[in-house]
Amino acid sequence: MNEESIKKFLTTCVYQEMNSFHPSQDEDYNHEFSKKFMKRWKRLNWSEKYFGSHLRLAYTVRKAAAVVIVILSLAAANQVSAKVFGFNAWKYLLSYDSKDKLEVREYVGQNQDEKTKESLPDVIHEKPTFVPKGFRYYSHDELSSGNALYDEWRDEKENTLQYSRGKVREGDQIYTDSEYEQKIKTSVMGYEAYYYIKGNEEWIMWDDKEYNYMILLIKKGNYKAELLKMANSLYQK
Repeated sequence: MNEESIKKFLTTCVYQEMNSFHPSQDEDYNHEFSKKFMKRWKRLNWSEKYFGSHLRLAYTVRKAAAVVIVILSLAAANQVSAKVFGFNAWKYLLSYDSKDKLEVREYVGQNQDEKTKESLPDVIHEKPTFVPKGFRYYSHDELSSGNALYDEWRDEKENTLQYSRGKVREGDQIYTDSEYEQKIKTSVMGYEAYYYIKGNEEWIMWDDKEYNYMILLIKKGNYKAELLKMANSLYQK
């Protein structure tokens, strides 16, 4: 599985829970875990005091480097083992430092515009109705539960445009990539949003009353206006 496939898989499998899984119970991996590992495991496992009962993988990161978080959650649901990925998942975990890779925040649904106090619009489309010129629809995936979906477009030079949406609840913890060069506060139809830049990647992330969203473009240039227009189209007739 290549990096692109991993990113796609991560994005579509964002709402799995790790209720009862313990690493020693994984039949595909025989290893005596160190104290350092077990401490890290406790920090990840929502049943431990580090996070409490409201931790959810409501939204995972876009980088394959953070694949461990979803691997753990999927293993908990008995949906996938490390063998599926073609590499040693536990090696990733043992060398993984979440503080260097992730930003973590608690989801709080936004119902009113902070300035005008007017009610904010409901999303009316499952995917954006506006897409930058030159991009053609490429693929779609979603969880059977409807809690998360993923759409992708590509242009003739194989530049990639990705859209993902994950269902969230009050108190959910949202994990996002902390590796970026710029982070700029902006707005999507009155909802607080952030625009990020890293190399030839740029993306917008925001929450509304029900979902967490991300639109990511991998193409050299400045496409902030087009990405915002794409995001706004989700709420426009």
